[in-house]
Amino acid sequence: MSDVRRPGRTDRVRVLPGPANAGGYRALVTSPGEAYVWRDDLAPGAAPARGSIGAPVLVLAHLSDTHVMDHQSPARAEQLDRYADPDLTLDPSVSVGCYRPQEPFTTHVVEAMVRSVNACRRGPVSRARVDLAVVTGDITDNCQANEARNAMALLGGGRVTPDSGSPEHYEGVATSGDERYWHPNGEVPDLARTRYGFPTLPGVLDAARRPFTARGLRMPWFSVHGNHDSHVQGTLPASGALTGVSTRPWKLLTPASDVDPLDVLTRLQHGDVGVLGRLAAGRGVVVTPDPERRHASREEWVGMHLRAAGLPVGPRLLRAQPGRGHGVLRLRRGRAGAVHRARHREPARRVAGLARPGAAGLADRGAGALSRPASRGDEPSPARDDGQRPGAGG
Repeated sequence: MSDVRRPGRTDRVRVLPGPANAGGYRALVTSPGEAYVWRDDLAPGAAPARGSIGAPVLVLAHLSDTHVMDHQSPARAEQLDRYADPDLTLDPSVSVGCYRPQEPFTTHVVEAMVRSVNACRRGPVSRARVDLAVVTGDITDNCQANEARNAMALLGGGRVTPDSGSPEHYEGVATSGDERYWHPNGEVPDLARTRYGFPTLPGVLDAARRPFTARGLRMPWFSVHGNHDSHVQGTLPASGALTGVSTRPWKLLTPASDVDPLDVLTRLQHGDVGVLGRLAAGRGVVVTPDPERRHASREEWVGMHLRAAGLPVGPRLLRAQPGRGHGVLRLRRGRAGAVHRARHREPARRVAGLARPGAAGLADRGAGALSRPASRGDEPSPARDDGQRPGAGG
């Protein structure tokens, strides 16, 4: 079996959940790869000869929903996730997804993704070289500046700082004493370990907080601005009652016992931020305020892309350099889009990525990546996110 830590292709080796222990926890194991299946049944007579795919129009490496996260941020809503626990489930129609035990490791997961993409410089079937990488939204999880900065370092190469707040110690839910959160250091008998068989890993939180240098994608890359890149938890606008919530010196850990959870969740799903005051009555902890946790505007997000490959920010047309770069060239003033362009093999192709979160960030439909031939003189299409209509982010 191959090393789980080694980057590779899924047609050669896969990483899968292993056997469950007594509580149900399943560690990751490697498994033989999954071979490609020729699907000529989808369009009989239209496909080329079996085993031949012809010349590819474009070869893309696709990443999506990396959700680079500041796990210790006061703007996170982990306390709501307990209402989806099996013993507290309220209503199957209410969806809750505010906390996952593996959240301290999002930067490390993205670094592993990037290394795997870099190891696949040619298409596994066509053997044509990969032209570029596309990240289709939700690069960050909570639209914070420090999350975006780490994401740029992960994708473009550079210093990644997974920690925030206090440089001396961890200040998130994994040391809160609340049994609903996994405590990997083992200081309290949480449900994750006692009921579901999660491991005890002393020191893992400190290890997860250590800075590291990311390799970055070894090819031009483009990105789409998703709902989690513009809205708190991908759901609520980072304005009004939520202005400054991420930089405050207090983090809510446990909701008040007299809160009506179904009412709270329903109101939040409808964009009612007024209910947040009711949640604030629960148990919390004083944390170290961090100005880098501020919510990043779309303009700041685009500016970070411009700087990601060391290119100057300004009105001049900028070109992504071969083998590196983000492809973002300039912000279209007065519009909510950014222009992407990079040089690739001829003939030129146009790729458009769209993500349109609604006013409350609640997505119900959208468009993914579309491509068609483009003449050399064509103006590149903008990647847009104007928040005018509901749509899928990322």
